[in-house]
Amino acid sequence: MRQRTRHADTTAHFSSWRQFVLLTIALAFAFAQAADVLGQTQSSPAPFAADSPSPEDGSLPDGPRARFEAANQAYASGDFEAAIVGYEAVLAQYSHCASEYNLGNAHFKVGELGRAILHYERAKALNPSNDDILSNLVLANLRVIDRIEPLPSNGLSDLWERVVAPGWFPWYARGFVLLWTLGFVALAWRLFARDTANRRILGSVASVLLLLGALSGWLSLGASARIDNSRRAIILEPTVDVWSAPEGQASGASNAALFVLHEGTKVRLLDSTLDWQEIELENGQVGWLPKASLGEI
Repeated sequence: MRQRTRHADTTAHFSSWRQFVLLTIALAFAFAQAADVLGQTQSSPAPFAADSPSPEDGSLPDGPRARFEAANQAYASGDFEAAIVGYEAVLAQYSHCASEYNLGNAHFKVGELGRAILHYERAKALNPSNDDILSNLVLANLRVIDRIEPLPSNGLSDLWERVVAPGWFPWYARGFVLLWTLGFVALAWRLFARDTANRRILGSVASVLLLLGALSGWLSLGASARIDNSRRAIILEPTVDVWSAPEGQASGASNAALFVLHEGTKVRLLDSTLDWQEIELENGQVGWLPKASLGEI
């Protein structure tokens, strides 16, 4: 009789673990599918200022996909102005990495350095680890006239900025949901486990998963705060005067032009009025310029 009981307990124990493993695999598969969809929207771009655009259309619906492909054909045939119009039509409806990247390439082809850098930066925000985007951005920035030395910073702050880059926010958010779901599943399974050793294992697994989930949630909050508080823009005009107060010369003799910025320079956005924007450079200089002279990333 005792042997039958042990055999029944062993069978129940094996069945419980098998169900737990199958549920874990199912949840992991669902997470992988979500990550795959995200990866499609962050498609791989083409080489710098390529003669052929990135062919990836990600998960675009039929209408925007047709416009994207038409823009690709215009780009490939050398009609960069038509390509710009096509990519902008896609981006007016959807956030799409390949369109941002190709639009940057098209602007570069027609000599609009500021707009090229703007769209490379937007593509980078969607896919911060893509080597092609980063390479294009470096090469384009080599053509920017202004050379601004950033204020000294420690390595930890630089590392933190890379960790909580806005493009990582969807990954951290999905990781938080997945890990916490698995953690609570493990806790629920622990309630039904009869064997003390199994209860301890499930409790340890649940603790680790919930801890990792909390870490992912914390990182997602950091990335979200970075999105809200780290607004950047690119100078789009060939040259623009930066003033000590809004309205430029119209505000009176007390308002002086502090310095001049050139096309492609990146600035941080601070305060603003209806038509004027306060900006800050990486070296700490602050001033005002017309909103029309820049494009927000």
